[in-house]
Amino acid sequence: MTLSFRFLLIVTVAAQALRWTVAQVVGPSWTASPFHPHAIPLAVRSPYLNCWAAGGNGSQPISNQWPTLWDMSGILGWAVFVRVDGIAYRILGQAPLTNGAQVANQTGFSFSATQSKFVHTAGNVMVTTNFISPIEPTNLVLQSLPAIYLAISTQSTDGRPHSIQVYSDISAEWISGDDTLTAQWSTNTTSSSVIHSVHLGITQPFAVLKNHIQDATAYYGTMNGGAVTWQTSADVISRSQFMGSGQLTNTSDTNFRPVSQNFPVFALSTDLGMVANSNGPVVFALGLIRDPAIQSLSDTGQPESRSLYFWTAFSTPIDAIAQFISDFSRAASAANSFDSNIRNAAMAVSSDYADLVDLSTRQVYGMIEITVGKDANGNWNTNDIQAFMNDAGGGVSTVDIIYPAFPLFLQTNPVIAGALLKPLLQWQQGNGYPNPFAAHDLGTLYPNAVGDPMDNTVMPVEESANMLIMTLAQARASGDGTLVSNYYNVLDKWAQYLVSNAMNPGDQDFTDSFLTGSVVNDTNLALKGILGIQAMAGIASAMNNTDAAANYSSIASTLLNQWQSLAFSQDGSHLVLGFGNISSSLSLPYNLYADKLLGLNLIPQTVYDKAAAFLKTQTQTYGVALDSRSANASKTDWALFTAAALTDTDARNTLISSVRKYAANQLAHVPFSDFYDVSQGARISFQARPVQGAMYSVLALQASTKPIVIPPPSPSTTSPSLPSPSLGLSPSASPRNAAARTQVVSHNLFMMLTIALGITAGAL
Repeated sequence: MTLSFRFLLIVTVAAQALRWTVAQVVGPSWTASPFHPHAIPLAVRSPYLNCWAAGGNGSQPISNQWPTLWDMSGILGWAVFVRVDGIAYRILGQAPLTNGAQVANQTGFSFSATQSKFVHTAGNVMVTTNFISPIEPTNLVLQSLPAIYLAISTQSTDGRPHSIQVYSDISAEWISGDDTLTAQWSTNTTSSSVIHSVHLGITQPFAVLKNHIQDATAYYGTMNGGAVTWQTSADVISRSQFMGSGQLTNTSDTNFRPVSQNFPVFALSTDLGMVANSNGPVVFALGLIRDPAIQSLSDTGQPESRSLYFWTAFSTPIDAIAQFISDFSRAASAANSFDSNIRNAAMAVSSDYADLVDLSTRQVYGMIEITVGKDANGNWNTNDIQAFMNDAGGGVSTVDIIYPAFPLFLQTNPVIAGALLKPLLQWQQGNGYPNPFAAHDLGTLYPNAVGDPMDNTVMPVEESANMLIMTLAQARASGDGTLVSNYYNVLDKWAQYLVSNAMNPGDQDFTDSFLTGSVVNDTNLALKGILGIQAMAGIASAMNNTDAAANYSSIASTLLNQWQSLAFSQDGSHLVLGFGNISSSLSLPYNLYADKLLGLNLIPQTVYDKAAAFLKTQTQTYGVALDSRSANASKTDWALFTAAALTDTDARNTLISSVRKYAANQLAHVPFSDFYDVSQGARISFQARPVQGAMYSVLALQASTKPIVIPPPSPSTTSPSLPSPSLGLSPSASPRNAAARTQVVSHNLFMMLTIALGITAGAL
């Protein structure tokens, strides 16, 4: 993190705090359950199929705003109209109204883990619009397919039948960050479905522009039938056609052109006829698919293009989207079950906690992609499952972003947790990464996961401990010791680094250095390093290496005793920021969490008791400050880690409720931000980041663990073979020392340049 960026963040903190001291909250005019968030997820299934509606104070209903990408900058053209008794009512977007059309009145909104529902009145008809981003973590075929449902139901409010038609379209704005580029499109019609597809005429593999991937094809489809019509044309033509007549022309515009030139749209409509009572929904499916999806390195260090896992079950994207459409009834039921199960589990903690779990789930899953590799014969290797995370800033699988997100994956499917770790472990056990400590990430140009052997951003103690903690946590949650076994050597190397450096990290960068810089011998960082050593004891024990396990455990205990003598204020009341810091300094002790997550029982109860008692004296309106350098700045992920670790239920619930209060305060208009002001409740920076998986931190502690089973060595591969999921469609040394940063020039740099410059013609 550069000094200039740190300075910018410090200025931002001050400016935001000043701005929001005079802010007034103007609530929406419709009901919201459980609350009205800063932004509302609409289609959130991948880093690029990641569409939101603005929320917050004074926000517009979805019938009067265009959806945007997660960064809230570029419009994603998406329109919905419902026509009642000859009058069209706009439900989604800001398309101009013609032929006497009106804006529907939004009267209600609710969200759950996978769904966002809106209620509008359109004449004497109630319209329910449900955006479903399915989460089916135990079925990797379905979970890896970047597609969502839009389901629109209608019901008469006066008991009389009404003539109803439903319309929706998307524009080509979904496929590029540059609206001057030319789009091409086609429409596939069968007896069962109508599916539009649109892509750039010239695609750029693995290239990203304004957070849009430049090589994807967007698909928009619905079930076919006698009452279904479709059209591709300029936006004003299709929409006006429907507003006037209630149907489309079943014709294609063959004039391929730039995205913003007479905006081409891809429209679908259904005539429901006369409707008196509630009817089954009109269902639209939206997908955004590219292949290959990830550029990475193989276990031998060679360039490798990886595909999304759903390709193991489908031969074409059209096949996948058609099956997705026909699978709606089952998928909707599965979404309801997932939502109910997650909320019921979280409600056992508190309703405030359940609300945070619901809000965070799509945001986290929407920033990962699950991929599959091929064997030597070019066939899908369904044992080679790797997942990659976009940190909502371009970073690829940033370790200290995966770490706070990890509880969600441990809770919902530890196989995915392992798939996130595998590419990091694989790359660093090879010859491409020379350092004795763990890397920060797999690159800074998602989806290019080629690693950075020069490792210009390093957090040695932070990331080494994170990797050890996560690897043991995944093995305990899954019972699968494959990662532990296959990557024992690199894990042991990192543990040895921690033995030498955990208690004396110096001025190393760590995950919160962006705030005001590093802290010499940071108390919280040293604790994480010690817990990382104890995690290695657990890893060695799983490998039946009893001598190493006993040795690492003894070292961790010794270091913890030293840590306790240095970490507290003079009066012993609280943890200070760094060893030897003045007693008035303080730090949010979120790294206690790993002791609870792994069941280490290394930290004495007195430490937890003191932490809880002191935090109760520091709680402001929206929580507790991250540390004494930051005045009122804090982070939601670390607040939830701290809350989960505390054995004082009152202190835990107070922290949880303060974060929920921030999430519901309507003082921002972006997807759930993790960096905020605990005094005024203002967002400071960041948005849509997967770190909000930390909302699952309490649930992850309650999950059962399994004995770790070490698989027999495989002579054919040195990389872990994660459990195969169902293929069916049923639910089922200081881095500032140049000597510690050996720079290696390899083909990886050439790969990054090749990726950045490569352009190929064609599309899916």
